[in-house]
Amino acid sequence: MTAPVHIVGSYISPYVRKVLAVCEMKGVPYRVDPIVPFFGDDRFSELNPLRRIPVYIDDQVSISDSTVICE
Repeated sequence: MTAPVHIVGSYISPYVRKVLAVCEMKGVPYRVDPIVPFFGDDRFSELNPLRRIPVYIDDQVSISDSTVICE
């Protein structure tokens, strides 16, 4: 079984919900790390200097644009 990807973001965000919907449709297991947009610690700033959500993290890459994540 594939390890779940890590989605950093808030369920309130339509961009996060778009990514979650695509994960569901494609059968990609995921876990959500809920975070308030524009907040977070230094580790979050390293992942996404603009401090925007969502951020997709797996064992190979981290991506921080919902359209790119979905493609």
